[in-house]
Amino acid sequence: MTTPSVLICLAPGSEEMEAVTVIDVMVRAGFTVTVASAAPDGDLTIVCSRGVRLLADIPLVQVADNEFD
Repeated sequence: MTTPSVLICLAPGSEEMEAVTVIDVMVRAGFTVTVASAAPDGDLTIVCSRGVRLLADIPLVQVADNEFD
């Protein structure tokens, strides 16, 4: 059995609690989680709606064609 893989896309202005909660639940469930930055400039640091900064794993353009579960 393979570990399910999940892509979570974050854009500037994302809601902090929604992003972190989804990422945390998926990791706790044992999924392989890739957090991708949808920032237009490809910056991995995402400034969320309340100013919290989250660090993505990779720019979305680098994984957009990959398959995820």
